Amino acid sequence: MQTLTRRSGVPSSQLAAPSAPPGAASAAMRLALVAAALCLAATGLLTWLTAHSATTSEEHLLRLQVAQAGEVLQLSVPSLAHPLFAAAESAKSSTDPGAAFRAALGRSVGPHSTYVAAGLWALGPHGAQLVASLGVPTKLAASGEQAAFVRRAERAQTLATIGLLRGRAPRLGYGAVTVGGGTNYLAYAEQALHPHHPSAVRAGTPFSDLDYALYLGRRAQPSQLIAASRRHLPLRGDVAATTVPFGNSTITMVARARGALAGTDVAILPWAVGIFGVLLAIAAAFVVDRLVRRRLRAEWLALEIASRYGQQRTIAETLQQALLPRNVDVSPFAGVHVATRYVPGVDGVDVGGDWYDVIARGNERLLLVVGDVSGRGLEAATVMASLRYAVRAYAARGDAPEDILTSLSDLLSVKDDGYFATALIIEADLTERRASVVSAGHLPPLCVDRSGARFLEVKAGVPIGVLRQAAYPVTSMTLDPGAMVIAYTDGLVERRGEHLDIGFERLRQSAARHGLGVPDALVSALLADVGDDGADDTAILAVRWPG
Repeated sequence: MQTLTRRSGVPSSQLAAPSAPPGAASAAMRLALVAAALCLAATGLLTWLTAHSATTSEEHLLRLQVAQAGEVLQLSVPSLAHPLFAAAESAKSSTDPGAAFRAALGRSVGPHSTYVAAGLWALGPHGAQLVASLGVPTKLAASGEQAAFVRRAERAQTLATIGLLRGRAPRLGYGAVTVGGGTNYLAYAEQALHPHHPSAVRAGTPFSDLDYALYLGRRAQPSQLIAASRRHLPLRGDVAATTVPFGNSTITMVARARGALAGTDVAILPWAVGIFGVLLAIAAAFVVDRLVRRRLRAEWLALEIASRYGQQRTIAETLQQALLPRNVDVSPFAGVHVATRYVPGVDGVDVGGDWYDVIARGNERLLLVVGDVSGRGLEAATVMASLRYAVRAYAARGDAPEDILTSLSDLLSVKDDGYFATALIIEADLTERRASVVSAGHLPPLCVDRSGARFLEVKAGVPIGVLRQAAYPVTSMTLDPGAMVIAYTDGLVERRGEHLDIGFERLRQSAARHGLGVPDALVSALLADVGDDGADDTAILAVRWPG
């Protein structure tokens, strides 16, 4: 006021309030009412938008959680299929099929084991004949569906499933049939179900914030219920469903959120916006402050949701590691050192098809395997796991490396399955320091010895899945004492927009620069030098011969 007085030259004591024109109060009231009406209209619109956004986010998060849970459920198929296929293959390759079957599956059958009943049937032109059984009697034999199930299992070429859900003791049956010449066998096992006993996910673990119900088949039929987290079904409210391939059958998963997946704050956000919108008509500054705070809170919640989604991405990597051998033990082989690495790619969240394996053959020979299935995703990982366990099964019965690859060529077809695979098998005779190398279109192994580093010249056959009954040439060579052989997948040498020869030379120079040493240290050095692209998965297997 003093400033105004000095500028106008009029003493403050002479300033008087002007008289109000007629109707000023009513005009101000009308403007206030209009402003309040506009604030309330804006508040109503904002409240509706916030509620709609929260609802949409909850629905999206629920669908995302259910889809990820379905992927995890699908990845459980190999853990069920591989023991049965291995048991069937063991029976087929044994002179005593029943004993081989019981030895392969005995620990998995019992009151507190994975299965309560199991059986081995020999398949012939006149039907199936029971060879061996484990546990309690199978429910399949008494159901009258045995013949039909055997036919479906023979056609499936994958894990065959059957729901034996009638009666007081429902079970889920799994079957695996061998392929090839001679007598084929069906390895079959039954898992006890308790569909009406709640089986909730443990708190603090992924998907613990979901109520779920699993049904066998493509529809959520009460008679096909196999597991649930609640007694009272069907699930009410906002639910999401997904259909997951499960062997030659299908499982339908229906789920709902136990609470607000995005947090309680997002659930109450529409109410908060409405209250603060009303307060905006009284004190705009206060409401603006609160809206800014709520926006920051919403951004924090968005980051929290992104963080939780990132945690879910680690499931794919964990499952990939679970499909590879945890420990490679070569302690029985004096002077032999082995190092392995698996480095997942950074593009996407899918699991991959790269693998490695080390298989002992007696006390003098090792079988070194590295392979790569085309593509990525759950199906590629499933194909990878099937091939890895098939290699172990064929190796267990004493097949030569070239015969193993020929047998694998009958298990996979790029035309029928949509996938092919490259593989490299090295049979190392440790006493004679000889290596027999067989390649199915795989990259050549790298040899590091006292003279430097070089790629071994290996005759390569076609990739697995391209031709049936493919033949694979064997390349035999003698290695120097203390030499190291490194097998790898293409993620170690391939780069976008770069010729493959450049990647090979980069790898060779790095190995030559570091020279011989501990395989584990050399593998780490190679990854540090040439493994920085990260676009594709990388599997490495290095073995050093006795010096």
